[in-house]
Amino acid sequence: MKNTITDKKRIKVPPLSSHSFGLKISLICLILLCFQLPMGMIRTTVQERQWRRIETQDEIINSRGGEVCLGGPVLVIPREWKETALDEEGRIAGVRMKREDIFLLPDSLNIEGHGSSEIKSRGIYSVPVYTLLLEGKGVFNPEETLSQYNPDEIQWDSIRVQISYPLLKGMKRIDPFLWNGTEQVFQPGGQGESIYPGVISVPVKLDKAQNTACTFLFRQEIQGGESISFLPLARETKISLDSDWASPSFNGYYLPHASTLSDTGFTAEWEINYLSRNIPQSWTSPDSATMEDIRQTAFGVRFFPVVTSYDKINRTLKYRLLFLMLPFLTFFLFEVIRKHRIHPVQYILSGAGNMMFYLLLLSLSEHISFNGAYFCASAAVTVMLTFYAVSVLQAHKAGLILFPVSALSYGFLYFVLQSEDYALLMGSAGLFFLISLVMILTRKIEWYGAEKTAPPQ
Repeated sequence: MKNTITDKKRIKVPPLSSHSFGLKISLICLILLCFQLPMGMIRTTVQERQWRRIETQDEIINSRGGEVCLGGPVLVIPREWKETALDEEGRIAGVRMKREDIFLLPDSLNIEGHGSSEIKSRGIYSVPVYTLLLEGKGVFNPEETLSQYNPDEIQWDSIRVQISYPLLKGMKRIDPFLWNGTEQVFQPGGQGESIYPGVISVPVKLDKAQNTACTFLFRQEIQGGESISFLPLARETKISLDSDWASPSFNGYYLPHASTLSDTGFTAEWEINYLSRNIPQSWTSPDSATMEDIRQTAFGVRFFPVVTSYDKINRTLKYRLLFLMLPFLTFFLFEVIRKHRIHPVQYILSGAGNMMFYLLLLSLSEHISFNGAYFCASAAVTVMLTFYAVSVLQAHKAGLILFPVSALSYGFLYFVLQSEDYALLMGSAGLFFLISLVMILTRKIEWYGAEKTAPPQ
């Protein structure tokens, strides 16, 4: 009697349909595999639009002067001396002149920057650009370095201070350089090595008999885009920066020791001691390795958002197979439980409707915020699939089940996208829950359609 009651609670698929359901499952899997081709095309479209955005924004940024990095000031001291050449027998074969530059970094460097930002657009793409007012001051102390060389070898009339940049295009204005209170005019270009290719230099005077500390001060106005960076070129480097850009991203070799963010802008301060960098206080040319080491220590502020809408769309595409399976799985369960036959074409149309979410999200996110685009795309697809399910199943209550299924799935994906650190955990938990739910709903289905014979007593 107990076995009879248990059997009545089980859902039995008719014997004649057991093979057709197996065929239907195989067909659904084949349709899912075929959908990977158009999904791959959507991914390619996202990448093409992303590259187009990068190219357009690079054009805007380069027209404004590019990414600015302040490489200086550096004191360059030319040195020239005679070197005797010997032959194989040790006799003097001749005398030749040799030349090198001694590069000396400041003992202290204090820079204050005040920036104002604006948005420049070209077509549907926009990029933040800025104008930066910089004032730098500090001290050079060449006595210790020059004591290592013969004073007669120093080219005292060719000593200069140089500042280098990745590009000089963004230089709007630069005031005369103050060297020990005396004004000197910058000139474009420089001789020998430099940290970056764009160089401005100014000749300075050192007292041959008394190499005491030398003070300097410079002011300049620079325009650029995407980021502003500095180099820790002094024994004690202090950088103070403020701007009206409300969403900065501090990056590079050092992070600020103090910063404030508000709706009206940000302020940031860096204090860097030379012991925290792997850069000598002075070196001689040629020394490309030291120049590269210096460039690696750049730090500053990035004005671009770290994660763009295209990055988020690429992350949603990682879950494409799961979201294609959900309407298929829902329809298949209706076939099994409610005995309502659904044609393969109807599976294909529901999958195509689900794919429209990614195209809508891509196109809308180029004109409105990603969150707004996500809400509009997911709402449109959810309503469309629900309406189609009601028509296909010819039952309002049954078809409406697809509405919470789609709404919950898109809502779940949204929270996964917002929490990158916990995306794997949340995705695994969601998939576990989905598989568990399917197992619970199908636990009483006799897939072979026939009652099992009780084992012999």
